[in-house]
Amino acid sequence: MSLNLATIPLKSARDYPDSPALLIGSVTVTYQQLAQQISSFAEVLIQQGLSQGDHVALFLPSVPQFTVSYCGALAVGGVVIPLNVLFTEEEIAYHLNDSDAKAIVVWDAFLDKTLAAAKNTACEKIIVCRSADSTIELPEMCLDFNVLLQSAIKDDLGAQFEQFEIVPTNADDTAVILYTSGTTGRPKGAELTHFNLYDNARYVAEKMMRTQPDVLNVFSPGHVALAALPLFHSFGQTVIQNAFLMHGAAISLLPRFTPEDAATLIHAHQVTFFAGVPTMYIGLLHDPSAVSYTHLTLP
Repeated sequence: MSLNLATIPLKSARDYPDSPALLIGSVTVTYQQLAQQISSFAEVLIQQGLSQGDHVALFLPSVPQFTVSYCGALAVGGVVIPLNVLFTEEEIAYHLNDSDAKAIVVWDAFLDKTLAAAKNTACEKIIVCRSADSTIELPEMCLDFNVLLQSAIKDDLGAQFEQFEIVPTNADDTAVILYTSGTTGRPKGAELTHFNLYDNARYVAEKMMRTQPDVLNVFSPGHVALAALPLFHSFGQTVIQNAFLMHGAAISLLPRFTPEDAATLIHAHQVTFFAGVPTMYIGLLHDPSAVSYTHLTLP
């Protein structure tokens, strides 16, 4: 049976093209725009020589480029390797070597240690995502994510997402490799299939969250989830990114959690779903700026 996880946002783009998909600060990315960017990035990867089975590492915080790169790599039949943004140079090198990553998409703030880490690895392509206020000059061996994406869109390579044919993958093909923490030795890569991740997202939205009759169906258009959990982690990746994109809801991206920033986004984006860990809830409960928002139901 053919199944590719990248079909999740592209299907929602056909069903809800004008609905917001990703929110970051004052910027809104609709499902149609997201699908266009995913398709364009998939074309970029093909132009750069990547193909089915190649491994693409993501060294990104929770920003729109993470979702675009994640789905774009899957769309060409690639395997995604999400990396913890707190990794040191040595840890980056280990994960690039162990995963046999052919390319890495990196946030500009992490570029220096990425360049040092990639020297003795098989990683051939370094694609850099630049923040809006970035003044960094990229070395010759680096590729500019924004330039590549705009070039693809300008050349009409990804302007119509219906025209991009997702590479057919089997349900049991590896889609993502998530690494263990390595507390008892070297981190080990856990291979997750397209069906693993697709069914997990479907189960969260359609089963787990609908067992309580008094719980709103937040996995639907018009609702907003706060991505306070990092998207490189299995929790944020499945429960927030994949599950909400599957059902046409919006995701408010928070690259780095602080109680004040979380409360601000909850208020500004009218968040209806917040998945976190206990320390996040404790932080919100004890932060004066957070509890000042009267619509937040904090005991």
